[in-house]
Amino acid sequence: MFLCLVLLCLVVLFTGCERRALTYYEVTELHILVDWSQSGLAAEEENYGSTILFYPRDGGTPHIFQMGERTGETVRLPMGTYDAIIFNRSFNDFSNIAFRGDSYETLEAYARKVETRVDEVTRVETRTIISSPDELAVATLEGFIVTAQQGLNILINIFFGVTANAAVGIANTVSSQVMQFVSNFQIAFQPQIVKTYAANQISEFHKLIFRTSKFSFYRIYILSLPIILNTQILLELWLVNVPMYTTIFCQLILGFMIIETITAPLWMAVQATGKIKKYQIWMASCICLNFPLTYLVFKMGMPVYTAWCIRIVVNILTFTARCWYMKVYLSFPVLQFVKLVIVPILTVIIISAPIPICLAIFTNQSITSFCLIILISVIACLVSIYKFGMIVEERELLKVIVFKKILKHR
Repeated sequence: MFLCLVLLCLVVLFTGCERRALTYYEVTELHILVDWSQSGLAAEEENYGSTILFYPRDGGTPHIFQMGERTGETVRLPMGTYDAIIFNRSFNDFSNIAFRGDSYETLEAYARKVETRVDEVTRVETRTIISSPDELAVATLEGFIVTAQQGLNILINIFFGVTANAAVGIANTVSSQVMQFVSNFQIAFQPQIVKTYAANQISEFHKLIFRTSKFSFYRIYILSLPIILNTQILLELWLVNVPMYTTIFCQLILGFMIIETITAPLWMAVQATGKIKKYQIWMASCICLNFPLTYLVFKMGMPVYTAWCIRIVVNILTFTARCWYMKVYLSFPVLQFVKLVIVPILTVIIISAPIPICLAIFTNQSITSFCLIILISVIACLVSIYKFGMIVEERELLKVIVFKKILKHR
């Protein structure tokens, strides 16, 4: 009976969130640099920021970023191909210019104050701008491709050829699908994180960060553990002929994504404070280590999947630097974060992982073992999360949510 209640509670928790359209979901961090020297804008335009829009080639809502410092900004974008437009100021900063259009091809600026005048002799109508338009400078970039590791792809091509990169593409597809499971959950919390900080509710601000990190991990862990343990058979069912290294690529990239999921609420918190200049310098310095370290190990003759081992190590280093920055500059309670987030996460992993791992090692690959590993993995994750990954307050809140949903569907 207890087990049934646990499973019911946690299934409702992890599937009950309303799906929301994303404004943007950060997967790859990009640093945008803009040179306005040839724009012809007046000097006072430096007091305004700028706006950049990324339109996905495969459709969907554009990703819009307001750049307070118009010469540069760090943004995060999902992998894909984009057409980009950047212009000075924001949509609402112009006195006599407005915008219309919902796509890259149809977006246009037009004068707000226009009169239609009729010639008394010819009766021809003429539309006339009756006020001077503001200064507007626009630049575009078409076919801009965003991947999770552009520099690493170049190194892989140089040292191992396009075959290895094909395996990387498959692994990225798998990881991106898994991340969709947790992306909406995290983005739903971002406005609340910003709101609590703006209201100076620091205690609630920290509590939201802790819960978002912890439950983001739980969601992706429940899905990723059975995939990691059954990667080979899943790929064989999907692709039939699996390219070399694809299995280990998928496993390592999923491991990387799990760590990234825990850290995402931290950069949301930094963005909420607006104190991002030094933060961006520190994070960029850490992330840039990926390229030279990967080049070094490839020159030493290490296998291609070593690149993802380095990415995981660098990601942990970046995570540590992020926590240090938040402690020094934002008075973030790192020890409390470790106690309330990291320790429960490690406890859940230690308790839930051994039995599914033993099954994966000591059973032959078959549909029966595949289903058994999935079942045992999910049950082990759910029970360990409920018993060891939640505090009393969270369990009580979960029970309330479950009973409300039960009553709603009666």
